[in-house]
Amino acid sequence: FLYMRLRKEAIKKAAVARPSSPPLMQLLLPAFMYGGFGCLTNIGLKAVSELTAAGAPVLVCGAVGVAVVPGACLQLNFLNRGLRLYPQVIFFPVSSAMLLVANTVYGALFYQEYTTFIETPTHL
Repeated sequence: FLYMRLRKEAIKKAAVARPSSPPLMQLLLPAFMYGGFGCLTNIGLKAVSELTAAGAPVLVCGAVGVAVVPGACLQLNFLNRGLRLYPQVIFFPVSSAMLLVANTVYGALFYQEYTTFIETPTHL
């Protein structure tokens, strides 16, 4: 995030100079942040659903739900930032892939869902 703030003009110039093939590392900056905050949002929303299923009080579920809002706002901020710099056909697939990878990896780590895969034998 700090790098994007400090190098804002250089990133914008590079995006305008090469709209069809922007520098990959600069393209990944807003996409990575979008994926990261989207992952936090999805983990928080899953926590709300897990709490609701466990019969937690409505106040607790509401508090966790409200805590998700800043992450969702930052997710949309970085999506809009990326779409402002790069064409939709270039940025959206990259950002969607980053969101998918972040949700899969960090969600599995946070909720320890990887233990299911370790304990289950695989057969071909």
